[in-house]
Amino acid sequence: MNFAMLTDAAARKLEPGSKPRQDGTVKGLQLIPSRTKGKGKWNLRFVSPVTGKRRDMGLGSYPEVSIAAARRAAWEARDVIAAGGDPLEVKRAAEMERRMETSMPSFEQAGRQAFAELRPGFKNAKHTQQWIGTLETYMFPKLGRRPVNELRASDFADALRPIWLSKPERHHVFASDATR
Repeated sequence: MNFAMLTDAAARKLEPGSKPRQDGTVKGLQLIPSRTKGKGKWNLRFVSPVTGKRRDMGLGSYPEVSIAAARRAAWEARDVIAAGGDPLEVKRAAEMERRMETSMPSFEQAGRQAFAELRPGFKNAKHTQQWIGTLETYMFPKLGRRPVNELRASDFADALRPIWLSKPERHHVFASDATR
């Protein structure tokens, strides 16, 4: 079936309750009318190479998402499909990764939380202050803002290297409390 290219004028005239309008430039791209004249939702209908089932992928609302932007998004999704992927699964994985990155605590946040949890087990006030003080003095300035999932052992070694031999009691604090 060959569909004509959808124009902005035709999209604005879309009547509520009418059939979805196919865009002839990208297979499966359609504008589904809403209850308000001249408005609708972009949809890409495709068969997932992963599941073998028909799927619908929302691409936004018209006119907020222009015809050109909807076509670009549909072509990107079609590229994923051509490579054997499911664009909805790719989108879901990217969203999950974005959520993890934004919800991942910084090293300072994680350090302060660990301190709050360990604090009741410390035997004296000096040890308690030494533990958090070491982090505040030597670690937080160098690593504090970085998300914990981005830190590697070498980052900790680099941060501790300047004090490793001159202040040996500091690294014992980390070693003894980290194993609790």
